[in-house]
Amino acid sequence: SRRPFSRTHRSRAILRAPSMCAGGRHPAALRADVVPSSASENEVQLLWHGEQSEAMARWCLAAFAFALCTPALGRQQQQRGGDALFRGSRGAAASGAGVCKGSAADPWNYMDGGFSWNAGECCMGGGQSPVNLTAVVGDESPLNAKIFYGYPALYQPVSMLNDGHMLSVELGPHAGGFAVGSLYPDILTSRWRVWKIAIHVPSEHTFQGVRAPLELQLFHRRKSNKRENPAPGDVAVVSVGYTYGGRRSKLLDSLKKGGLPLEPGSRQESTQELDFSEFFGPGLMGSGGGDRSGKFWQYEGSLTAPPCSRGVQWVVRHDALPASPDSLEAFKEAIAALTPVAQAEVGNARKLQSACGRTLTLRSTSDVTPQMQLEPRAEDGGFQTAVAEALAEQKKFAAAMGPEPPKLYKECLDRLARAATDLGVAKSHQHNTCKAGAEAQAKLKTVQPGLSRVRVVEQYKGNMAKCETASAVIASLAKELSGGKARCASLKGEKPKAKDEQPMSGSVSGALSALDPSGLLR
Repeated sequence: SRRPFSRTHRSRAILRAPSMCAGGRHPAALRADVVPSSASENEVQLLWHGEQSEAMARWCLAAFAFALCTPALGRQQQQRGGDALFRGSRGAAASGAGVCKGSAADPWNYMDGGFSWNAGECCMGGGQSPVNLTAVVGDESPLNAKIFYGYPALYQPVSMLNDGHMLSVELGPHAGGFAVGSLYPDILTSRWRVWKIAIHVPSEHTFQGVRAPLELQLFHRRKSNKRENPAPGDVAVVSVGYTYGGRRSKLLDSLKKGGLPLEPGSRQESTQELDFSEFFGPGLMGSGGGDRSGKFWQYEGSLTAPPCSRGVQWVVRHDALPASPDSLEAFKEAIAALTPVAQAEVGNARKLQSACGRTLTLRSTSDVTPQMQLEPRAEDGGFQTAVAEALAEQKKFAAAMGPEPPKLYKECLDRLARAATDLGVAKSHQHNTCKAGAEAQAKLKTVQPGLSRVRVVEQYKGNMAKCETASAVIASLAKELSGGKARCASLKGEKPKAKDEQPMSGSVSGALSALDPSGLLR
């Protein structure tokens, strides 16, 4: 029957919600990536019960929201209309009623804001993103788990891609991430590592009820997942809106410096400093964010582009951040270049989706960048995989490679050259920050107690923390270079030289010299 739930049915759904979530997950089922190996049984039990409490709150809110939404959904199906929130989901019920008949290979665009997308899960209706956050039931308990973030400033080459739908930037393996829990690093429910940036104009989500001129989305993989294209359940997106304000955005200014790619399939290369910590800084004065300003709403949704896969964790800042008009206009012009001529409005934002049955959890934040930097760094899994595949190909086609250096060998040398460039930048950054820290320390001897001294102390602590971070990055890159030279030599078919033997010679040494005249690789 398509008859909406009766009042009795809705009441039963609400009353049953606590029993539905009371079971939770057994402590043994907690993910290995969020439970430290040194955790005691009591700590594991505490993590489990904390997870249960928050899950119970979400279930209760979801049941309440579903009970309230059901009559509206019934009326909407009868009237074939509804407000803009429901039109974006093709009038489907919150549980998902559509069936997509298209293929992931079908061409798509933003002509109608995604209304006509017919691939993957784009037609399912329920569980889709983006949503109007002000139309969703929110859990604002101060006992909610926090977001612990750690994004060190990145000094590295940036390659921005225009793929015909949006602007994106892929980041290295040590760009930082965030965790959710009640105590870092001992009591956490999930951990995530950032992997790419995506930019949408205008924003896809709403910020305090309105769409902002731009939305910057930071895509994360679950820390235990190393796949290039992780499953939706292993993806989390930290999203922030930008609006016209009284101060510049250092992050947006860095991304647009050197120009933006305007042609589909083109890239714009530049070396910039990227600092994502501004995501968690103060918002626009007078924006009315109140106590929620700087906090983030978390909900489960979907990818906002085909195949619109569900199960993605969205972490969206409550209030938009300020940016300069010239930065926002530069990104709008870049998006306009990839917008079809027939499209009524410039942009690459999907229409708002149904908010019924959704729940939001408001989370405060805490900066743990120094602690994250002290954790052991995992070696670049992509590099190891590429080398393993290259070795297999080298053995398979050794006879056909001829006298010229193999292509995969040259690619290996290119990777080493990029690592050497990063190492040089890191050394320069280390020198500058350590020097600034030493100068601040010396200044402390002459500054009198008071506000000025407090500022100098903050400068000293901040620069010394950056100095330590740069030192850790240098150690990691040096280790990568040391092992990478031997791997490249093996691709060439040469034996790695022992420590007491002479350095690599012949084409290996010549190629390294050509790629690295400064001698960082040798």
